Amino acid sequence: MTLANFYSSNTTAGPITAAMELVCPVNSLSTLRAAVDHGADWIRLDHRAHNQTEEMRDLNPDYAVLIRRGIRYAHDRRSRVLFAIETDEQASSWSSLRDMIDLVAQCGVDAVALSDPSLLLYAAAQHPQLSLHYEAHEDCIDHDTINFFHQRFGVARALLPRVLTLAQVAHLAANTQVELQVTGFGRQCSLVTPSSGPSLDGLRLRAHDARSIGNTPGPHLCGATERAANDNCFTLDKPPDTSVLTLLPQLTSLGVRAIQAEALEHGPVYLAQVMQVWREAVDECLENLDHYAVKPSWIAELRRASPHR
Repeated sequence: MTLANFYSSNTTAGPITAAMELVCPVNSLSTLRAAVDHGADWIRLDHRAHNQTEEMRDLNPDYAVLIRRGIRYAHDRRSRVLFAIETDEQASSWSSLRDMIDLVAQCGVDAVALSDPSLLLYAAAQHPQLSLHYEAHEDCIDHDTINFFHQRFGVARALLPRVLTLAQVAHLAANTQVELQVTGFGRQCSLVTPSSGPSLDGLRLRAHDARSIGNTPGPHLCGATERAANDNCFTLDKPPDTSVLTLLPQLTSLGVRAIQAEALEHGPVYLAQVMQVWREAVDECLENLDHYAVKPSWIAELRRASPHR
């Protein structure tokens, strides 16, 4: 199949699963094992092309071990592997990025996460066995863009930005059949919800500003009567450890298919504790949606695990 013929097709990809999944970024075999052993449905490996230009054609030996052994470990335990290639304006050559997609496909990853349309096209045409995940930027999270990539490239899942509103999630869910993934736990991420509580003027935004919301549907970040539900770097009035646990029924009802929980910065033990809580919470929500409630034991465990307690 030629690239031109593929581009003009109307290829679509069905949903991977009907249940909400947990995605966990990892950066070593120890964190990978901790994530898989404590309930991650997907593990995420990140490759930042602009930092490793010379390593694109031949994986760094340590990273190659992580990928090959990690894939085997995950697959043996029915978890899947996502390989995300981050590009920027200083990106490596297109051929190098293409070679990286070829390499990880040969290693057996289940999906690649990409934001560049030309790379999505290449991956779809050359590696149809891969599930394609679209890494959406703050200024490209409209449903038309997501639907276009779904129709043209077979994109199965849209990975939404780290800062967004629940209204944006609802708008996207109502206007696309593509699976949606949000970040529910981690540093410098926020899912903003309507509230009668303090306004966002009291939030401490360390890494994002109003541009994080962009011009997409939903309230803007500054001056709205909103609250951030999932990180202490965004809110003063709510313990960070509750994260998006309280919003799981709403997200489930909207049809969100995956939540990313990030817990890399303090090692495999911390990651394992975070994943164990999230696994139990997601399972509880899916089994008993109408009567779901955040358990005090979950909050206590997350606080106990947190190095900031």
